[in-house]
Amino acid sequence: MDRLMYIQQAIEACENVPPAAKDMLEAGLRHVDQAEGRHSLQCELLKMVGQTFAAEKETLQKQVNQVQEELEKQAEEVNSLNTEKVEITNLVATSTADYSKMEAVMAEARRTVEASEKEHKSSEASAKKWLSSWKDMRAKLEELATWRELPASRVQEILCECKADKALVAAFPAALSGSARFDGVVVEQVSLVIEKRIGELKQALEDAAPEESALRAELTGLWAIASVDKDAATATEKLLLDLEAKKLMAEASLENIERKIQKSEKASMTLRERQQKLQEQVVHMDSAGEALQYVVQPPPEPVQQQQQQQAEEEGKKEEKDEKDEEHETTQEAGPKEGQDSADVEMTPVAASTTVAEMAEPIVDEPMKDASVTIETLIQQKVITEAPHTEHAPMAGA
Repeated sequence: MDRLMYIQQAIEACENVPPAAKDMLEAGLRHVDQAEGRHSLQCELLKMVGQTFAAEKETLQKQVNQVQEELEKQAEEVNSLNTEKVEITNLVATSTADYSKMEAVMAEARRTVEASEKEHKSSEASAKKWLSSWKDMRAKLEELATWRELPASRVQEILCECKADKALVAAFPAALSGSARFDGVVVEQVSLVIEKRIGELKQALEDAAPEESALRAELTGLWAIASVDKDAATATEKLLLDLEAKKLMAEASLENIERKIQKSEKASMTLRERQQKLQEQVVHMDSAGEALQYVVQPPPEPVQQQQQQQAEEEGKKEEKDEKDEEHETTQEAGPKEGQDSADVEMTPVAASTTVAEMAEPIVDEPMKDASVTIETLIQQKVITEAPHTEHAPMAGA
Protein backbone atom coordinates (compact mmCIF):
# COMPACT_ATOMS: atom_id res chain seq x y z
CA MET A 1 0.00 0.00 0.00
CA ASP A 2 1.56 3.25 -1.17
CA ARG A 3 -0.26 5.23 1.50
CA LEU A 4 1.14 3.04 4.26
CA MET A 5 4.65 3.64 2.90
CA TYR A 6 3.96 7.39 2.86
CA ILE A 7 2.69 7.21 6.44
CA GLN A 8 5.82 5.28 7.47
CA GLN A 9 8.00 7.95 5.85
CA ALA A 10 6.03 10.62 7.71
CA ILE A 11 6.63 8.79 10.99
CA GLU A 12 10.32 8.60 10.21
CA ALA A 13 10.32 12.37 9.53
CA CYS A 14 8.87 13.18 12.97
CA GLU A 15 11.65 14.97 14.85
CA ASN A 16 9.90 14.98 18.23
CA VAL A 17 9.12 11.25 18.42
CA PRO A 18 11.60 8.89 20.13
CA PRO A 19 13.30 6.37 17.81
CA ALA A 20 11.87 3.42 19.74
CA ALA A 21 8.33 4.73 19.24
CA LYS A 22 9.01 5.24 15.55
CA ASP A 23 10.23 1.65 15.18
CA MET A 24 7.18 0.32 17.02
CA LEU A 25 4.70 2.26 14.87
CA GLU A 26 6.47 1.45 11.62
CA ALA A 27 6.65 -2.25 12.51
CA GLY A 28 2.95 -2.28 13.35
CA LEU A 29 1.96 -0.56 10.11
CA ARG A 30 3.55 -3.34 8.07
CA HIS A 31 0.81 -5.71 9.29
CA VAL A 32 -2.23 -3.46 8.91
CA ASP A 33 -5.00 -5.16 6.91
CA GLN A 34 -7.84 -3.75 4.87
CA ALA A 35 -10.51 -1.79 6.69
CA GLU A 36 -13.16 -4.56 6.47
CA GLY A 37 -11.12 -7.31 8.15
CA ARG A 38 -9.00 -5.14 10.44
CA HIS A 39 -8.31 -6.27 14.01
CA SER A 40 -9.09 -3.94 16.92
CA LEU A 41 -5.41 -3.77 17.84
CA GLN A 42 -4.63 -2.54 14.35
CA CYS A 43 -7.31 0.10 14.74
CA GLU A 44 -5.73 1.19 18.01
CA LEU A 45 -2.36 1.33 16.25
CA LEU A 46 -3.75 3.58 13.53
CA LYS A 47 -5.30 5.75 16.24
CA MET A 48 -1.88 6.04 17.90
CA VAL A 49 -0.36 7.04 14.57
CA GLY A 50 -2.99 9.74 14.17
CA GLN A 51 -2.30 11.02 17.68
CA THR A 52 1.43 11.02 16.87
CA PHE A 53 0.84 13.10 13.75
CA ALA A 54 -1.41 15.50 15.66
CA ALA A 55 1.14 15.91 18.47
CA GLU A 56 3.96 16.35 15.98
CA LYS A 57 1.96 18.97 14.08
CA GLU A 58 1.17 20.82 17.31
CA THR A 59 4.84 20.81 18.31
CA LEU A 60 5.90 21.96 14.85
CA GLN A 61 3.30 24.73 14.90
CA LYS A 62 4.61 25.92 18.27
CA GLN A 63 8.10 25.95 16.83
CA VAL A 64 6.82 27.92 13.82
CA ASN A 65 5.27 30.46 16.20
CA GLN A 66 8.48 30.67 18.21
CA VAL A 67 10.50 31.24 15.05
CA GLN A 68 8.00 33.92 14.01
CA GLU A 69 8.47 35.68 17.35
CA GLU A 70 12.23 35.50 16.93
CA LEU A 71 11.87 36.89 13.41
CA GLU A 72 9.82 39.80 14.71
CA LYS A 73 12.43 40.51 17.40
CA GLN A 74 15.15 40.23 14.78
CA ALA A 75 13.25 42.65 12.53
CA GLU A 76 12.95 45.13 15.40
CA GLU A 77 16.68 44.80 16.06
CA VAL A 78 17.47 45.35 12.37
CA ASN A 79 15.23 48.42 12.30
CA SER A 80 16.94 49.77 15.40
CA LEU A 81 20.35 49.09 13.88
CA ASN A 82 19.33 50.78 10.63
CA THR A 83 18.16 53.83 12.58
CA GLU A 84 21.47 53.89 14.43
CA LYS A 85 23.27 53.42 11.13
CA VAL A 86 21.55 56.51 9.71
CA GLU A 87 22.66 58.54 12.73
CA ILE A 88 26.24 57.25 12.50
CA THR A 89 26.27 57.87 8.73
CA ASN A 90 25.25 61.47 9.35
CA LEU A 91 27.96 61.71 12.02
CA VAL A 92 30.53 60.36 9.57
CA ALA A 93 29.42 62.87 6.94
CA THR A 94 29.55 65.74 9.44
CA SER A 95 32.95 64.73 10.84
CA THR A 96 34.32 64.26 7.34
CA ALA A 97 33.09 67.71 6.30
CA ASP A 98 34.54 69.27 9.47
CA TYR A 99 37.82 67.48 8.91
CA SER A 100 37.97 68.71 5.30
CA LYS A 101 37.30 72.29 6.42
CA MET A 102 39.94 72.01 9.13
CA GLU A 103 42.38 70.61 6.59
CA ALA A 104 41.86 73.77 4.52
CA VAL A 105 42.37 75.90 7.64
CA MET A 106 45.49 73.92 8.49
CA ALA A 107 46.86 74.39 4.98
CA GLU A 108 46.28 78.14 5.24
CA ALA A 109 47.92 78.19 8.68
CA ARG A 110 50.95 76.40 7.29
CA ARG A 111 51.18 78.88 4.42
CA THR A 112 50.94 81.74 6.92
CA VAL A 113 53.69 80.24 9.06
CA GLU A 114 55.89 79.73 6.04
CA ALA A 115 55.32 83.32 4.91
CA SER A 116 55.99 84.79 8.36
CA GLU A 117 59.08 82.65 8.80
CA LYS A 118 60.30 83.67 5.38
CA GLU A 119 59.76 87.35 6.15
CA HIS A 120 61.37 86.97 9.54
CA LYS A 121 64.39 85.24 8.07
CA SER A 122 64.74 87.85 5.34
CA SER A 123 64.49 90.74 7.79
CA GLU A 124 66.76 88.97 10.22
CA ALA A 125 69.40 88.51 7.51
CA SER A 126 69.28 92.20 6.60
CA ALA A 127 69.33 93.24 10.23
CA LYS A 128 72.17 90.93 11.03
CA LYS A 129 74.14 92.35 8.13
CA TRP A 130 73.55 95.90 9.29
CA LEU A 131 74.18 95.04 12.92
CA SER A 132 77.35 93.29 11.92
CA SER A 133 78.65 96.49 10.33
CA TRP A 134 77.49 98.43 13.37
CA LYS A 135 79.34 96.05 15.64
CA ASP A 136 82.41 96.38 13.43
CA MET A 137 82.30 100.16 13.89
CA ARG A 138 82.10 99.79 17.64
CA ALA A 139 84.97 97.32 17.60
CA LYS A 140 87.05 99.68 15.46
CA LEU A 141 86.21 102.54 17.75
CA GLU A 142 87.36 100.56 20.73
CA GLU A 143 90.49 99.56 18.86
CA LEU A 144 91.25 103.14 17.84
CA ALA A 145 90.88 104.28 21.42
CA THR A 146 93.92 102.13 22.27
CA TRP A 147 95.92 102.74 19.08
CA ARG A 148 99.06 103.61 20.97
CA GLU A 149 99.14 100.08 22.41
CA LEU A 150 98.78 98.48 19.01
CA PRO A 151 101.70 97.20 16.96
CA ALA A 152 103.11 99.66 14.42
CA SER A 153 102.00 97.45 11.55
CA ARG A 154 98.38 97.53 12.77
CA VAL A 155 98.56 101.32 13.13
CA GLN A 156 99.85 101.52 9.57
CA GLU A 157 96.84 99.44 8.43
CA ILE A 158 94.49 101.78 10.30
CA LEU A 159 96.17 104.77 8.68
CA CYS A 160 95.70 103.16 5.28
CA GLU A 161 92.00 102.61 6.09
CA CYS A 162 91.75 106.27 7.06
CA LYS A 163 93.43 107.16 3.72
CA ALA A 164 96.27 108.96 5.44
CA ASP A 165 99.28 110.29 3.53
CA LYS A 166 101.58 107.52 2.41
CA ALA A 167 104.68 109.35 3.73
CA LEU A 168 103.03 109.55 7.12
CA VAL A 169 102.24 105.87 7.06
CA ALA A 170 105.80 105.02 6.11
CA ALA A 171 107.39 107.29 8.70
CA PHE A 172 105.22 106.08 11.63
CA PRO A 173 107.21 103.01 12.71
CA ALA A 174 110.52 104.93 12.86
CA ALA A 175 108.89 107.85 14.63
CA LEU A 176 107.84 105.63 17.54
CA SER A 177 111.48 104.85 18.43
CA GLY A 178 113.05 108.25 17.49
CA SER A 179 113.40 111.30 19.64
CA ALA A 180 113.80 113.90 16.95
CA ARG A 181 111.43 116.75 16.57
CA PHE A 182 110.26 115.27 13.25
CA ASP A 183 109.37 112.03 14.95
CA GLY A 184 107.11 113.88 17.37
CA VAL A 185 105.39 115.66 14.48
CA VAL A 186 104.74 112.30 12.78
CA VAL A 187 103.23 110.83 15.91
CA GLU A 188 101.13 113.95 16.41
CA GLN A 189 99.81 113.77 12.82
CA VAL A 190 98.99 110.09 13.25
CA SER A 191 97.12 110.91 16.41
CA LEU A 192 95.11 113.59 14.60
CA VAL A 193 94.18 111.17 11.83
CA ILE A 194 93.08 108.53 14.29
CA GLU A 195 91.19 111.01 16.47
CA LYS A 196 89.38 112.19 13.38
CA ARG A 197 88.47 108.65 12.52
CA ILE A 198 87.26 108.05 16.07
CA GLY A 199 85.02 111.12 15.79
CA GLU A 200 83.58 109.89 12.49
CA LEU A 201 82.88 106.47 13.94
CA LYS A 202 81.19 107.93 17.02
CA GLN A 203 79.01 110.12 14.84
CA ALA A 204 78.10 107.19 12.64
CA LEU A 205 77.19 105.10 15.67
CA GLU A 206 75.07 107.92 17.06
CA ASP A 207 73.28 108.30 13.72
CA ALA A 208 72.69 104.55 13.49
CA ALA A 209 71.34 104.18 17.02
CA PRO A 210 67.63 104.78 16.07
CA GLU A 211 67.91 102.45 13.12
CA GLU A 212 69.47 99.84 15.36
CA SER A 213 66.56 100.08 17.78
CA ALA A 214 64.06 99.90 14.94
CA LEU A 215 65.76 96.88 13.47
CA ARG A 216 65.84 95.10 16.79
CA ALA A 217 62.18 95.93 17.39
CA GLU A 218 61.30 94.73 13.90
CA LEU A 219 63.13 91.49 14.45
CA THR A 220 61.34 91.03 17.77
CA GLY A 221 57.97 91.76 16.14
CA LEU A 222 58.59 89.41 13.24
CA TRP A 223 59.71 86.77 15.68
CA ALA A 224 56.53 87.31 17.70
CA ILE A 225 54.37 87.14 14.57
CA ALA A 226 56.09 83.97 13.48
CA SER A 227 55.66 82.55 16.96
CA VAL A 228 51.94 83.42 17.01
CA ASP A 229 51.48 81.88 13.58
CA LYS A 230 53.26 78.77 14.75
CA ASP A 231 51.07 78.58 17.83
CA ALA A 232 47.95 78.99 15.68
CA ALA A 233 49.18 76.31 13.32
CA THR A 234 49.89 74.05 16.28
CA ALA A 235 46.39 74.62 17.69
CA THR A 236 44.86 74.05 14.25
CA GLU A 237 46.87 70.88 13.88
CA LYS A 238 45.59 69.69 17.26
CA LEU A 239 42.01 70.39 16.19
CA LEU A 240 42.68 68.62 12.92
CA LEU A 241 43.98 65.58 14.78
CA ASP A 242 40.92 65.62 17.07
CA LEU A 243 38.57 65.81 14.07
CA GLU A 244 40.49 63.05 12.34
CA ALA A 245 40.15 60.87 15.43
CA LYS A 246 36.43 61.68 15.59
CA LYS A 247 36.04 60.85 11.92
CA LEU A 248 37.93 57.58 12.29
CA MET A 249 35.82 56.62 15.33
CA ALA A 250 32.61 57.40 13.39
CA GLU A 251 33.82 55.33 10.44
CA ALA A 252 34.73 52.47 12.78
CA SER A 253 31.28 52.70 14.39
CA LEU A 254 29.67 52.63 10.96
CA GLU A 255 31.64 49.52 9.99
CA ASN A 256 30.68 47.91 13.30
CA ILE A 257 26.97 48.68 12.86
CA GLU A 258 27.08 47.39 9.28
CA ARG A 259 28.61 44.14 10.54
CA LYS A 260 25.84 43.88 13.13
CA ILE A 261 23.19 44.49 10.46
CA GLN A 262 24.72 41.84 8.21
CA LYS A 263 24.83 39.43 11.14
CA SER A 264 21.18 40.14 12.04
CA GLU A 265 20.06 39.80 8.41
CA LYS A 266 21.94 36.51 8.14
CA ALA A 267 20.28 35.31 11.35
CA SER A 268 16.88 36.39 9.97
CA MET A 269 17.54 34.49 6.77
CA THR A 270 18.43 31.40 8.79
CA LEU A 271 15.24 31.78 10.84
CA ARG A 272 13.13 32.17 7.68
CA GLU A 273 14.66 29.03 6.23
CA ARG A 274 13.95 27.24 9.52
CA GLN A 275 10.38 28.53 9.52
CA GLN A 276 9.83 27.44 5.92
CA LYS A 277 11.18 23.99 6.73
CA LEU A 278 8.88 23.71 9.76
CA GLN A 279 5.90 24.83 7.70
CA GLU A 280 6.73 22.21 5.09
CA GLN A 281 6.84 19.63 7.88
CA VAL A 282 3.43 20.84 9.09
CA VAL A 283 2.05 20.38 5.58
CA HIS A 284 3.71 16.96 5.50
CA MET A 285 1.92 16.03 8.75
CA ASP A 286 -1.40 17.21 7.27
CA SER A 287 -0.86 15.12 4.15
CA ALA A 288 0.13 12.13 6.28
CA GLY A 289 -3.00 12.63 8.39
CA GLU A 290 -5.18 12.62 5.24
CA ALA A 291 -3.45 9.48 4.02
CA LEU A 292 -4.00 7.89 7.43
CA GLN A 293 -7.68 8.82 7.36
CA TYR A 294 -8.00 7.15 3.98
CA VAL A 295 -6.40 4.00 5.40
CA VAL A 296 -8.65 4.06 8.47
CA GLN A 297 -11.90 4.44 6.49
CA PRO A 298 -11.46 4.49 2.71
CA PRO A 299 -14.17 6.21 0.66
CA PRO A 300 -16.61 4.06 -1.37
CA GLU A 301 -15.48 2.89 -4.74
CA PRO A 302 -16.90 4.60 -7.86
CA VAL A 303 -19.11 1.55 -8.65
CA GLN A 304 -20.58 1.60 -5.18
CA GLN A 305 -21.19 5.30 -5.50
CA GLN A 306 -23.06 4.75 -8.76
CA GLN A 307 -25.15 1.99 -7.22
CA GLN A 308 -25.98 4.15 -4.25
CA GLN A 309 -26.90 7.02 -6.54
CA GLN A 310 -29.13 4.75 -8.65
CA ALA A 311 -30.81 3.46 -5.51
CA GLU A 312 -31.49 7.03 -4.39
CA GLU A 313 -32.89 7.95 -7.80
CA GLU A 314 -35.15 4.88 -7.82
CA GLY A 315 -36.39 5.77 -4.33
CA LYS A 316 -37.20 9.29 -5.49
CA LYS A 317 -38.99 7.88 -8.55
CA GLU A 318 -41.12 5.54 -6.46
CA GLU A 319 -42.02 8.40 -4.13
CA LYS A 320 -43.01 10.49 -7.12
CA ASP A 321 -45.17 7.67 -8.50
CA GLU A 322 -46.95 7.36 -5.17
CA LYS A 323 -47.66 11.06 -5.16
CA ASP A 324 -48.99 10.85 -8.73
CA GLU A 325 -51.36 8.05 -7.71
CA GLU A 326 -52.63 10.11 -4.79
CA HIS A 327 -53.12 13.02 -7.18
CA GLU A 328 -55.20 10.90 -9.56
CA THR A 329 -57.27 9.70 -6.66
CA THR A 330 -57.92 13.30 -5.66
CA GLN A 331 -59.05 14.09 -9.20
CA GLU A 332 -61.70 11.34 -9.02
CA ALA A 333 -63.01 12.65 -5.69
CA GLY A 334 -66.05 15.05 -5.55
CA PRO A 335 -67.90 17.26 -3.01
CA LYS A 336 -69.53 15.72 0.01
CA GLU A 337 -73.08 14.40 -0.21
CA GLY A 338 -75.66 17.10 0.39
CA GLN A 339 -73.16 19.89 -0.10
CA ASP A 340 -73.36 22.30 -2.97
CA SER A 341 -70.20 22.86 -4.88
CA ALA A 342 -70.62 26.57 -4.43
CA ASP A 343 -70.47 26.10 -0.65
CA VAL A 344 -66.99 24.66 -0.83
CA GLU A 345 -64.58 26.92 1.01
CA MET A 346 -62.48 28.93 -1.42
CA THR A 347 -59.15 29.14 0.38
CA PRO A 348 -55.85 29.82 -1.41
CA VAL A 349 -53.50 26.85 -1.11
CA ALA A 350 -49.75 27.06 -0.97
CA ALA A 351 -47.85 25.83 -4.01
CA SER A 352 -46.09 23.22 -1.92
CA THR A 353 -49.33 21.53 -0.85
CA THR A 354 -49.92 18.24 -2.70
CA VAL A 355 -53.07 17.32 -4.46
CA ALA A 356 -53.65 14.44 -2.05
CA GLU A 357 -53.46 16.79 0.95
CA MET A 358 -55.89 19.20 -0.68
CA ALA A 359 -58.27 16.42 -1.56
CA GLU A 360 -58.36 14.83 1.94
CA PRO A 361 -61.38 16.82 3.22
CA ILE A 362 -63.28 15.79 0.13
CA VAL A 363 -62.48 12.11 -0.16
CA ASP A 364 -63.17 11.41 3.52
CA GLU A 365 -66.91 11.00 2.74
CA PRO A 366 -68.58 9.12 -0.12
CA MET A 367 -69.19 11.18 -3.22
CA LYS A 368 -72.75 11.65 -4.52
CA ASP A 369 -71.77 12.45 -8.03
CA ALA A 370 -68.93 10.43 -9.52
CA SER A 371 -68.96 12.63 -12.59
CA VAL A 372 -67.12 15.46 -10.74
CA THR A 373 -63.90 16.22 -12.58
CA ILE A 374 -60.69 18.07 -11.73
CA GLU A 375 -62.00 20.99 -13.77
CA THR A 376 -64.98 21.25 -11.38
CA LEU A 377 -62.62 21.37 -8.38
CA ILE A 378 -60.57 24.09 -10.03
CA GLN A 379 -63.74 26.06 -10.81
CA GLN A 380 -64.76 25.71 -7.19
CA LYS A 381 -61.26 27.07 -6.27
CA VAL A 382 -60.51 24.13 -4.08
CA ILE A 383 -57.33 23.67 -6.15
CA THR A 384 -56.00 27.07 -7.13
CA GLU A 385 -52.23 26.78 -7.63
CA ALA A 386 -51.68 23.08 -8.25
CA PRO A 387 -49.32 22.32 -11.12
CA HIS A 388 -51.03 21.48 -14.41
CA THR A 389 -50.77 17.79 -15.34
CA GLU A 390 -52.43 16.03 -18.22
CA HIS A 391 -54.58 13.08 -17.17
CA ALA A 392 -56.64 10.50 -18.99
CA PRO A 393 -60.43 11.11 -18.86
CA MET A 394 -62.14 9.34 -16.03
CA ALA A 395 -64.72 6.68 -16.66
CA GLY A 396 -68.25 8.02 -16.96
CA ALA A 397 -67.08 11.54 -17.57
